[in-house]
This record gives sequence, structure tokens and C-alpha cells, in this order.
Amino acid sequence: MTTGKGTTVCVVVKLRDLDSDARAVFEHEVAPPRDPSEQRARLVEAVAEHKPAAEIRSFANHAASFVDSEHLIVAYFKEPREIGRALKELSRQHGQRELFAATSEEEAA
Repeated sequence: MTTGKGTTVCVVVKLRDLDSDARAVFEHEVAPPRDPSEQRARLVEAVAEHKPAAEIRSFANHAASFVDSEHLIVAYFKEPREIGRALKELSRQHGQRELFAATSEEEAA
């Protein structure tokens, strides 16, 4: 998905090794989710990039926990308030594209 400035949100993925307690943190810029089911899907997709076999255990309040045979994984939206702002910006940009597309179509006629 092509997005511009202010039209993505950050998902943080934290992995903790269950044996050694080693930790890793990753950040992903993703398209803003429109509803809770899309929030869950964005978190699952971000985790799958690092741990495809991880299974989701819980999801609430813009965050989810996962587990696989070696890791505990937590994924969450870094700034949940940014989701609404990013959706508004996408909507605004989409509206402008439609407006300009209609204008150029009228000029072609």
C-alpha cells in the first residue's frame, strides 16, 4: 500500500526468549486499521514477519500477545491516538485524488 506522510501508524513487536530472556524490539509502519478486526490483523501480520509460527493468545486495547515454542511476543500500536489521525489524512488524500481525477476527466471530454 502506498502511503504518504502521516498516513501510517507504528506497530511495535517485542520478542522475549523463554530460555535466555534475550529480548528484541522491532518497529513496523503499517496502514492504519479502520476497526478492531483490522487492528488485530495488522498486529498478526507484524508478528508473522519475525515469528510465523507464533499463535495469538490475547488481543485488547490496541495490543496482542503471542507465543511460540521459544518466545513470548507482544505487539502493540505505539501511539493508538495516531490511528484516527492517519485515517483522516488518508481520507483527505483520497478525496483530493477523486476531485482532481474528475477534473481531468472533464477536461478530456
